[in-house]
Amino acid sequence: MNAYRSAQDRVLFFSKDDMAWSFMLEKAEVLLDNPLAIEELDLNLLMEFQHIKQYFENDLYLPKWSEETKSAYQTVIDWEFQQMCTVSTHQAVHFLPCKQTL
Repeated sequence: MNAYRSAQDRVLFFSKDDMAWSFMLEKAEVLLDNPLAIEELDLNLLMEFQHIKQYFENDLYLPKWSEETKSAYQTVIDWEFQQMCTVSTHQAVHFLPCKQTL
């Protein structure tokens, strides 16, 4: 999967009462169905996963998702955040918008 997606393809969380939640969760399916390696993650993708996590924390899911699918998607979110928590400081530089070397 190409980690560099356009701004229109990105998942955003506005509020649990916002009417865009189903549209945003349809976009989220693309990320959730294609977990990324740590090398592919950048700050924008991490923010997207945080937005998806906020939908889940507010019990917002697509009606077509089974309980099994919801659980699998939650596992993907947890796994992506776990990857981020295990990167070294040197690796974390790659998440910055500018390319720096240590």
